[in-house]
Amino acid sequence: MGSCNMVTFKDYLDKRNMGQIMATWNDILVALQRIPFNRWPEVLNFILFLASQERNMEAIQSVSQRPFGLCQGQLVVPADFDAPLPDEILREFEGA
Repeated sequence: MGSCNMVTFKDYLDKRNMGQIMATWNDILVALQRIPFNRWPEVLNFILFLASQERNMEAIQSVSQRPFGLCQGQLVVPADFDAPLPDEILREFEGA
């Protein structure tokens, strides 16, 4: 999975001057005023959704990859691994 290029508010504060921050907040408030008040909970839910997705991306990216060959020599694949399944097991899969 590729790296996420999202900028958190803290990163935004670290990289922008206060004038840019206030202009962005103003843009957000102007846009919010165009949305009927009864739909504001949807806006909040969307913001919370985006925040949760960002946390999920951070969690995924923080998990280190396992090296190839980690269990090399510890597992044995039987010679008939790709042979057809017995009829009784097939019936269970097919719901019969």
